[in-house]
Amino acid sequence: MRLFIAAQIKDENKKTISEIQKQYKAQSVKGTFTRIENYHLTLKFLGEVEKEIISKIIFVMDRAAEESAPFVFTSGNTDCFYKTEGATLFLGVDNGAENLWKLSALLEEELQKSGFKKEDKVFTPHITIGRRIKFKNDFKIIAKEIDLPKITFDCSAITLMESFMEKGVLCYNPLYSVKLQIT
Repeated sequence: MRLFIAAQIKDENKKTISEIQKQYKAQSVKGTFTRIENYHLTLKFLGEVEKEIISKIIFVMDRAAEESAPFVFTSGNTDCFYKTEGATLFLGVDNGAENLWKLSALLEEELQKSGFKKEDKVFTPHITIGRRIKFKNDFKIIAKEIDLPKITFDCSAITLMESFMEKGVLCYNPLYSVKLQIT
């Protein structure tokens, strides 16, 4: 099973992200754009995991939730991770990023104690809007023209998600969710 731990996004915020995405889609020549139901913020990518290990992941999530308070964060600018096959377009995070870093680091630490490999990459809180994108023009020029409203997100729970392909479509299935508990 291909798994990750995420902060899910409420429907009203998904609609706003979708409007931003449409503007970028109009400025691209190709790419795969994230389906609205798949918008999320990954806190920890786990990769391929045996079904028997899920109980360990749930234990770690419960521990992290006991040590974390709900918080809000706001969207930042759009940016890209560049790869040879095209850009991964994302919506960054401004205010509240430090809370996401803390939560991600806590999950990382607890997972490592449970035998999971430590992540090599630096955690960059973001919401992926599209992958393998080729733009019509330089991204920085396009980004200046895009209407980018500030979005406020509530992070009150973390969710274990399964990622799979179904008839050529990337799908996510929530397997477990726990509320952040410090008040």
